[in-house]
Amino acid sequence: MKRQRKKLITRVNGAHDRRTKALHITPAGRRLIRDIEPAVQATQRPILKPLKGRERGAFKQIQMLKHLVHLNNAHSHAPWRPKR
Repeated sequence: MKRQRKKLITRVNGAHDRRTKALHITPAGRRLIRDIEPAVQATQRPILKPLKGRERGAFKQIQMLKHLVHLNNAHSHAPWRPKR
C-alpha cells in the first residue's frame, strides 16, 4: 500500500476478526492533511462560489454529516465496506 510505505497510515489486523484491517493516520499523515488543507480550501472556493451562502452552509453540513457517519462506521450493526 503506497500510503503505508510513505508512513502516512498504519495498518493493523482487526482485533476480533483477522480478515479485517484497521487503518490509522500517523503523525506524518496528519501533517500532510494539515499542509494540504489551504490548497483544498482554495480549490473548493471557486467550485462553491455559485452557491448562495445558505447553500454553502448546507453543503458543509452534508460534508460534516458524511464525516460523522464515517467516524461511527465501526459501531454500526451493518458497517459500510467498500467493494473491491
